[in-house]
This record gives sequence, structure tokens and C-alpha cells, in this order.
Amino acid sequence: MLSHDFETPENRLLAALPLEDYERLLPHLERIPLASGQVLYQLGEPITDVYFPVRSLLSIDHFSHANSTFSLVGQEGMVDVSVLLGETRSKRRVVVYTPGAAIRLSAKTLKAEFDRGGALHGLLLRYVQAVFLQLSQLAACNHHHSLEQRLARQLLLIQDALQTDEFFLSLKFLARLLSASRAALLLRVCVFRRKGALDNQRGNFKIVDRQILEDHTCDCYQMMKNEFERLTTTFK
Repeated sequence: MLSHDFETPENRLLAALPLEDYERLLPHLERIPLASGQVLYQLGEPITDVYFPVRSLLSIDHFSHANSTFSLVGQEGMVDVSVLLGETRSKRRVVVYTPGAAIRLSAKTLKAEFDRGGALHGLLLRYVQAVFLQLSQLAACNHHHSLEQRLARQLLLIQDALQTDEFFLSLKFLARLLSASRAALLLRVCVFRRKGALDNQRGNFKIVDRQILEDHTCDCYQMMKNEFERLTTTFK
């Protein structure tokens, strides 16, 4: 059983639930460590459990007929939301990018609680909506906004997800997230470093001045942040 301090919740999505609903789930929750590179879902495999990240980042590979796109999930969310839509096998590959922990719950238990139609049902439907909005917004952002704006947006989102100023993020992976070349991305990182916004050494990022990043990002960041914050305040 998971011991939980309701004053300092570990996963923001679970923390948004009313106490009564959370307590009903509590006997079924398990806190587990996550190692970098650990595979939680492979394409086509059965979905037996869902995961609510705790100070960790999960990399999600969304496959399509033409190519694949990537997104990240931190302690503001969960994987895999497709079980709520009746899916029993994963249509994406999910890998632990930043190690930490997660709250594990069986997919069967989550679906049964979801089907009750209570607070969890409403919360997770809004979460699915927020995820779809984020993916469409990220696609539009990568197409229309400058690399400088997209880099600032992604660094801010990662800082929000991990709730820390320091994290590891390889330039290769960051370039794939932003649909950019590594050479072009490195130039923008150097610009932010010279401006005093961040420090970067071999993939180890440190946000030194968040305000500089906020001044250089696009509206997409605030739109996505507002959508997820709305989830966590629904029952407060």
C-alpha cells in the first residue's frame, strides 16, 4: 500500500481527486522506482498497469503510418490513457527518460473506477482532452514558431513537470522533440546560455533565470500550462 501525505501530493493528477475518491484507490496503489531507459510499454503489448509519474519523465513515441512523434509526461499526468477508451494493447512505446518513481495501478482497477462515473471519470476525461490539446498545440508550435521560442517552451514544460531547476536532457532527444537539427538547436542553447537563462554541460541543464525563458517563449507554453493547471484545481 502506498503511504501518502495529502498536503504534499506526489502526482498532481491523483492529488486533484477528492479525498474520498483517492482513499478508495489507495489500497490498490504502489509506488515503484523507475530507472532511465526502462520500457513501460512496447507497441502492441497488453496494457496491464497504468503509471502516474513522480519526479520522473516518460518519453512517449506516438507511431503513425508516415513517422513517429514524441511527447513527455511528468507528474502532471499518467500513462496510458488509452485504457479509458477501451484499448487493451498499447499503440505507443513508453520509456523512462528521467529516472524517479511512479505510482502504479492495475489497468483493470482504473477502468472499473472510471466506469463508476464519479470524480475520477470527470477528471480523466478532462485529462484526455488536455493531452489531445497538448499534442495538437505542440505540432502547430513546431511548425509555426521559431526554434528559440520552441526551446524556451520545452525547457519550461520540463521544469514544470519535474519541479526542479536541474535535469538531464540530451541534445539529440531535445532536437527530436522540437523537430530541429542538433546544430541549429545547439546555437539556440548557446544564445540562452549567454543571456544567463540557463547553464548546460553535456546534457545537464540548469535553469538559472526562468523569467528570460518566459520572455522568449510563445503563447503555446501558457496555453498548455493553463490547461493542466485547470485539472489540478477542479475539486479544490
